[in-house]
Amino acid sequence: SPMVAARLAKASCSLPAAEPAAAIPERSPFTSDRKTGTPAAEMEQVPHEVVQERFDRLVKLQEQITEEELAKFEGRDVEVMITGAQGKKDSATHRVTGRERTGVLVHIGVPDGEPMPQIGDFVTATVTHAGRHNLIADPDVNAGQTYAVRR
Repeated sequence: SPMVAARLAKASCSLPAAEPAAAIPERSPFTSDRKTGTPAAEMEQVPHEVVQERFDRLVKLQEQITEEELAKFEGRDVEVMITGAQGKKDSATHRVTGRERTGVLVHIGVPDGEPMPQIGDFVTATVTHAGRHNLIADPDVNAGQTYAVRR
């Protein structure tokens, strides 16, 4: 989302430089190899330890932002297209896996007595838990939570 991109851009620009700013034409948290004959081969290089520290901070920030954004889904209904790509625990937990409209991975528990979705079906379900990298929807239809399959 634009908000996430803005937070990442602001954070990466505020990372401290190991060298004066003029010595580093473009700040990047990513490592690269010097290739003979390229402009980068002639530039002063940021020490690997500094690059790694910046990268680790950026990853930590991205994980924090992702957790905050996913937490906003808890208690809300999402429409998910079943992709067929199963999660590691889907068969043991009686779940199916798909992606909601923004691409977030969602594992959906199929309530007892409800139809099992097939690849390509759309399922609307109430999100019951936000993980670090995905959402879990284990709706309790008896408590008014949503579970509906559209083929």
